[in-house]
Amino acid sequence: MTSAQDDTGSVDYEQIILSILSKDNEIPNTWDLACQLKIDHQILVGVVKSLLSDRYVTEDSLSTTYWVLTAEGEQVVEHGSPENQVFNMIPVENGLALTELQTALGDIAKIGLGVCMKNKWVKKNGDVVVRTIDSIVDETSVILNAVASLSIESIDKYEKELQNLKRRKLVQQVTRKSSKITKGPEFREVRVRKMADLSKAMLGNKAEVCVQYDHMSIGLYMNISIGNDTQ
Repeated sequence: MTSAQDDTGSVDYEQIILSILSKDNEIPNTWDLACQLKIDHQILVGVVKSLLSDRYVTEDSLSTTYWVLTAEGEQVVEHGSPENQVFNMIPVENGLALTELQTALGDIAKIGLGVCMKNKWVKKNGDVVVRTIDSIVDETSVILNAVASLSIESIDKYEKELQNLKRRKLVQQVTRKSSKITKGPEFREVRVRKMADLSKAMLGNKAEVCVQYDHMSIGLYMNISIGNDTQ
C-alpha cells in the first residue's frame, strides 16, 4: 500500500489516491481501499470530491447489497437457533411436558416449537412434546454463521433460506455506496492547487493579521490626508 504524509506528519490520503492512480490507473472500489487503510470510508469520499472538483479524477458510483445479522441473529450465533434449543431440551425418551419446556426456555419455546413442528422434528402427545427423529442439523445457525463470517460463497446458495430468516428478523439486507476511481482529464500525480483555492482557513491566523493591518493602514492614510488638508 502506498503511504504519504503531509508537512505536519499526518497521512495525506489525497496523495495516496493520486499515487495509486499513477501506478495502477484505477481504484476499483473506494470501500476496499478504506478497509486497507483502516479508516472511515467517508474520509475518502471527501478527498475524492475535492479531486473531482479539479478534474484530477473521474468517478463511477458502485452499490453493493449484502446480508448482516440483526441483534436476534447474533444471539442465535452465540446460543443456537430457537428450534435447536427446543429440540435439544426434549429428552430422547418420554418427551417433555409443554409447561416445563415453556418454563425452561421462555419466549424461545414458542418460536422454536413452531419451527420444530413445521419440520416434523417433534409432535405433541397431549400436553407432552416428543421427538420424532433422533437428531437435527441446526441449519439456521449454519447460515447465520456464514453471514457473520462474510462467507459469500456459502451465503449465495442460501438465498431462499435467507429470505425466510429475514422474515424471522434474524438477518437484514444493507446497501453500501462506494466508487470506482480513474484518472481525470487534468490528472497529475501531485496536486497543484490553484490560487483561487487559497482561503482564510488555509492561511489561518495570517489572514486575520493581514486584514487588520490593511484596515489600520487605510485608517492611518486617511488621518494623514485629512491632517494635510487642514493645514
